[in-house]
Amino acid sequence: MPLPYTLHKNSIRKGGAKVSYRAVAKNVTYVSIEYAIQHLTQPGSILKQTECHAVIHGFLDYLDEQLAEGNGFLSPYFRLTPGVRGVFEHQHDPYDANRHRPGVNFRMGKKMQRAISRMKLRRIHSDVPTPSPTGFQDWMSDTENQLLTSGQVGLVVGERLKITDPDDPNQGVFLTHLPTQQVYRAAHVHHNYPKQILMSIPKSLPAGRYQLEVRSAYGTTAEIRTGQLLPVLTVS
Repeated sequence: MPLPYTLHKNSIRKGGAKVSYRAVAKNVTYVSIEYAIQHLTQPGSILKQTECHAVIHGFLDYLDEQLAEGNGFLSPYFRLTPGVRGVFEHQHDPYDANRHRPGVNFRMGKKMQRAISRMKLRRIHSDVPTPSPTGFQDWMSDTENQLLTSGQVGLVVGERLKITDPDDPNQGVFLTHLPTQQVYRAAHVHHNYPKQILMSIPKSLPAGRYQLEVRSAYGTTAEIRTGQLLPVLTVS
């Protein structure tokens, strides 16, 4: 099924850069480990659910152990490269846990790149007003559309972002931890404007990749409408 997307003006511009537009994915379908196991063990398959569950989770646990040891992972599907994030002030500046932290870079392998190249896209035009986040700035790491720093501040930019009722637990900025589908809500929104939301990133976020969403109600309707940031963000 084609990935639906809409185009929105890019709010992150430097200097007198020309106006450009970003694609915002809509109604993304996510699959989980359990869904994959059901697919692999469907009628006619010689694979068993318990065996698949043990192998897949065993493999992921093995990756966790290797990353904890500072080892990377290389395959035709993706590559994980460990590293160190943060700024060192001079050549002899020692590692400081308050300024530096371990990190992992994710890069697609040739097989995953070929899969992405086969992805079909479908542009849609939305007449229903919905939040449209187009960019995220992580102030601690000074990056755009890349990292999330737990317990720090981030800026969401886009169109129609204003949260109608910040005290409503169903509205706000939400971060979905893609490996587990656990959802975290930003408890504090410092600036709440149609084109900018300054938020406190939840503390102690587990490492992994996250999907950012802005959820808000419009006018007198009680319906919560959701806008999703297309780039996936990472907590190292």
